[in-house]
Amino acid sequence: LCDRRQRQMCIRDSDEIANLNAANSAMQRKDVENAKRYLQKGGDSPEALYARGVYAFLVEDYTVARKQLNEAKNKGVQQAEIILLEIDKIDK
Repeated sequence: LCDRRQRQMCIRDSDEIANLNAANSAMQRKDVENAKRYLQKGGDSPEALYARGVYAFLVEDYTVARKQLNEAKNKGVQQAEIILLEIDKIDK
């Protein structure tokens, strides 16, 4: 739990997580317009980088997808490799 000094940080972090969850839900529905809006507020965690990479993949921006997914992978998000392999099959 957060003490008074940490409250703003906790609120911001929970907002980022909520936006990231909303973005992921929107992407599952193929609602890329709302996904983009939520991702802008999703923070800079490795999971947010991964989600932005998935978004870029969905909108066929493979250059951005590779960049985001490689960064997420380098920060420990192993599932990024799966999409990177898919991009390599599509965008040679």
